Amino acid sequence: MSLEITLCGAADWAELKVIRLAALLDSPLAFGLRHADQVKLSDADWQARAAGQTPARYWLARQDGRVIGLIGMVWVQQHPELIAMWVHPDARGKGVADPLIALVLKHAKAAGAEHMHLLVSPDNQAASRLYLRNGFVWENVFQPLEHQPEIVLQQMVRALY
Repeated sequence: MSLEITLCGAADWAELKVIRLAALLDSPLAFGLRHADQVKLSDADWQARAAGQTPARYWLARQDGRVIGLIGMVWVQQHPELIAMWVHPDARGKGVADPLIALVLKHAKAAGAEHMHLLVSPDNQAASRLYLRNGFVWENVFQPLEHQPEIVLQQMVRALY
């Protein structure tokens, strides 16, 4: 079983929609978006996201033709930010997350970025361990989760040089 990671294109919109909504259901407190809001988006909205017509770009991880992982990147104030990291529960612990992160880091570096940022709840121990293992370090920058302000996210950064 080989892992294939591809940049989302227009033809991938339905798969992007399914996995993104699954991620929001599975881990509602891990993302800055809510399932209830995202499920209302039109197919045209999802097509635009998949085709890269929004600020964020997404990559899908497939195994045996099934989408099992997702990662995204968006540029915020001239700096790339890792977003939408999620692996299907059946595929966790099987070497999917690290290659997703490595690919996004490679794309950011190729685009000239010197650092990659992300926001994560320090209470999300599995995600924190994943990011620390991939070279990210904590910064003293905090931000409340928009739809759950009692959850505070902390910024992490990783040098790309």
